[in-house]
Amino acid sequence: MTSPASSNGGSRHGSSSSSMTSRWISLLAPSVLVVLLAFFIQHPQPELSPELPALAGRAVGASSASIASGRPLDGVNIAITGPTSGIGIGLARYLHGLGATIIAIGRSPSKLQALQTALDGDADNINSRRRVETFVADLTDLKSVARVGDEIVSRFDSISYLINNAGLHYTTDAILGFRRENATPQGYDVAFGVNYLSHFLLTEKLLPLLSKSEKESPRIIQMSSSFHWLSDGSDLIVSSGDDTKTSSPPRASDGDAKSFFHRERSYANSKLAQIVHGRSLSRKLKQDGSKVRVVSVCPGWVATNVTGRTGFSKMLLQTIAYPNDGFGLASTLNAMFLPDGGADETNDFFVNSAVFDMLGVTIEHMGLAGRKWPAAIGFRDALSWSFAIVLLWTQRFASRAQPSTSSPESYNQSVQDELYEWSNNVVSQW
Repeated sequence: MTSPASSNGGSRHGSSSSSMTSRWISLLAPSVLVVLLAFFIQHPQPELSPELPALAGRAVGASSASIASGRPLDGVNIAITGPTSGIGIGLARYLHGLGATIIAIGRSPSKLQALQTALDGDADNINSRRRVETFVADLTDLKSVARVGDEIVSRFDSISYLINNAGLHYTTDAILGFRRENATPQGYDVAFGVNYLSHFLLTEKLLPLLSKSEKESPRIIQMSSSFHWLSDGSDLIVSSGDDTKTSSPPRASDGDAKSFFHRERSYANSKLAQIVHGRSLSRKLKQDGSKVRVVSVCPGWVATNVTGRTGFSKMLLQTIAYPNDGFGLASTLNAMFLPDGGADETNDFFVNSAVFDMLGVTIEHMGLAGRKWPAAIGFRDALSWSFAIVLLWTQRFASRAQPSTSSPESYNQSVQDELYEWSNNVVSQW
């Protein structure tokens, strides 16, 4: 029988060992992180291809002289949502530098003005030609989106590219505070409303201008994400009714769900919805004989404010993610200008690194796609978040902007068409 003395001694010894282990971990962890960060700082970031300006010029039918001058997009109108930060401002700068006219759609008048001044120069300079036109819109409010869509239609005869870029990801506090309502003025989940539904409405408003473009293949670019693999698509299913007006809305749209998984999956659901929308719209455009194409893209991990504007996560992204004025733009620019972009389902989803195929391969090989239990217990969520962290650290070692395969759920034609009809009914009043 163990005596009280020996029992207490063993307890003290276990506590001492545990304390010593914790102390070593606390000492080593920062050192390991510093070594990793130093390694990434030393390893060069991939660069955008110097052939992109010529590729852009050929895509819009620019003359050899325009391409040689470095302004192959002169006279090309490009609409961008969220152009004042992150990937949006990187795209605005790059495309403006190639001569494009930027139709900048954002919610902050002061930031839009700053963008216009930075790209076009002083408005008082009579020798400067203004190539940034600004439009203020709150993407959480469909009424505001409709108004700005009408304003753009009244100001422009045509546009050649629409980049549905603006988006948001819930913070950890917002996810953990899932019992608090987080809805748009129309009652929809904010992430679903901003990332998907607002762009659905804007696309519908601007389609006539895209159709009027003289370019060979005007394009709609959906700024999606490989993180859409986290969603199994069940939250996007429109429950059957006698017609679209009596059908129940998809769970992903609910602004008052009060569910942890609903809030945690909101970003992935909205990004899957963008791909689903793109495929349904592409099919309709082809049936109508339109030359407009739709391409979804994943920019990979880019130094943006997606994880917050301050703190360690922001510093980490700035250190190891793709720069928002560099390779973070590659998949979007290739989707815009490669001849086959959006031509069919083998060329309608572009990624920025070959490693992003790993998540899809794993989910498919484990037989998780199309099954309910991985989502029911959160297994697919945990797997996706784990891969997201791994991909952050590995993406630059296989940097390659190329077409890729999206999740099996994104190819479900009935889900595509039902979500399209429901969304179209929602925005029809505008």
